[in-house]
Amino acid sequence: MRYFMRITAAFLTTAMMVALFASCGEKPPETEKVTVTEIHSMIDPFSGNSGAASESDSEETGSSQAGNSDASSASSPAGSVSQTQKENGNVGYKIADVEFVLQNYYSDGTNYGEINNIRFDDESFASSAYGYLDVKLIYLGSARKNLVIGYKAYNARGKVVRDSTVAVKTEGTHTGDTVENIRFNVPFSTVRVEFFDREP
Repeated sequence: MRYFMRITAAFLTTAMMVALFASCGEKPPETEKVTVTEIHSMIDPFSGNSGAASESDSEETGSSQAGNSDASSASSPAGSVSQTQKENGNVGYKIADVEFVLQNYYSDGTNYGEINNIRFDDESFASSAYGYLDVKLIYLGSARKNLVIGYKAYNARGKVVRDSTVAVKTEGTHTGDTVENIRFNVPFSTVRVEFFDREP
């Protein structure tokens, strides 16, 4: 019995040491931040509506939160037509291709993340276009502090029509995890969206 307990204790000690050394190898990214652009199609969920918002769109502020309640509505890829829309004769139309300006990673305090899988929701009936994104936590220095990323949306005239943030909930997560279905919204007049590090 004692022999078995010693083996178990030795195994647990070894496992703890391996985990400790593995965690010591994790560190924040040291590469220089660079920007890339992606194009994603915005869908107007209102059948037959051109979706062109008026040029009087005013600058708005607010924040978006990650949440499981948004997961179901984020499942349809941009450009798809849901069965419900087909049955109701309500088929979404593409409004425009929106340019997204992204950094290779974002930092907020000791937390670092990478934005992936941007898509617009073609089923939400709202005055703004709803989108979703995923964030991979490439380094998590504090799980108690959310990773907050700022974004601005611009219309065709270069006017800021949305100035807001997305908050990546980090509680219960670890370095390497991906937080999915983080919702953001922009006016239908948006032609470009820039994500950036929020000022401390």
